[in-house]
Amino acid sequence: MQMLKFFTAALFTLPLLVLAMTNMRPSLEVGIIQLFLTLLVVDVGHKFYTVGFRNLIKLQLNMDSLVAVSTSFALVFSLRNLLELRTSSLRDEVPARKVR
Repeated sequence: MQMLKFFTAALFTLPLLVLAMTNMRPSLEVGIIQLFLTLLVVDVGHKFYTVGFRNLIKLQLNMDSLVAVSTSFALVFSLRNLLELRTSSLRDEVPARKVR
């Protein structure tokens, strides 16, 4: 079962890595695809989050809690950047009003 999870996560991580390293211009479409692939990888590794946050609440810190906290922070930061990219693309689409 562990090998299946590993290969499933690797299957979703490889296209994510290729997208992140080849497309250096931020676009909303690519960001949404990357978010979808990231959420699939997080779903496959959900054990890190359940065990990690449980250990964090009990103050019994270990590698699972470190992985859970750090990747959760990175995911929240990436979501914030994606929302900022969305709002900036919406501002660019709205035509500017003429000032009289």
